[in-house]
Amino acid sequence: MPKKTIIFDFDGTIVDSFEIVFEIANQLAGKLGYSRITKVEIEKLRGCTVQEQMKKFGVSYLKLISILKEARIIFGEKIEKIKPIKGLVDVLEELKKEGFVLGIITSNSIENTENFLNKNRIDLFDFVFSAKSFFGKHRKIKKVITSRKIVKSEVVYVGDEVRDIEAAKKAGIKVIAVSWGLNSKDILKKHKPDVFINSPVELKRAIEKLI
Repeated sequence: MPKKTIIFDFDGTIVDSFEIVFEIANQLAGKLGYSRITKVEIEKLRGCTVQEQMKKFGVSYLKLISILKEARIIFGEKIEKIKPIKGLVDVLEELKKEGFVLGIITSNSIENTENFLNKNRIDLFDFVFSAKSFFGKHRKIKKVITSRKIVKSEVVYVGDEVRDIEAAKKAGIKVIAVSWGLNSKDILKKHKPDVFINSPVELKRAIEKLI
C-alpha cells in the first residue's frame, strides 16, 4: 500500500523566515536597483501576489532571478539566526511516528535547506527537492509524484504563499495554506486552498480531512 505523503514548502512554512526575507531584500535593494521596503509596506506586501510585488517595485523576471541568486547566498550565511516555526517540529514528529512520508519542495537551495535541517537536528524528511523555476514549482511537484509513485489522492502540499496554492492545484493535489508565512490570511483564502490553518497544532487534523 502506498504511504500517505505530506510535502512542505520551506521558507515561511517550516522556517520562521518572515523577517529575514525582508532584511535580505533591503540588503540587496541598492545593489540590484529597487527601493527599500519600509515596515509600513511589509504588511501591505503580504496581501499581494509575487507578481504584484514585482510590479510595485519595478522588478522584471530577469532581475528576480538575480535577486533570488544573491538572496540564497545571504540566507545561507544567516542560517544560524533562523529557527523553525514554533511548535511545528512537534507536529512533524507526530506525523512521522504515524507513518506519513514527509518531504520538502522549495524555491530555496537544497544546500540551505539541508544545512538548516542539520543545524536544528531535524531528521524527519524523506526527501528534499529544489524547484529551479520560481514560478515552476508545480512541475517539480509532478516529477516527484511520478518518480516516487505517489498516489495523488494520498498526498497534500503545505505552503504559506499564493504560489504554493497555485502550484498544488496545477499539479492536481490538495493544498493546506498556513497563516504564519509570507502571504496574508485574506489573500491566501481568496485563492481557495483546500484548508487554511492558523497554527501548527491544526495541521494534523487538517491533513486527516484531506487524505
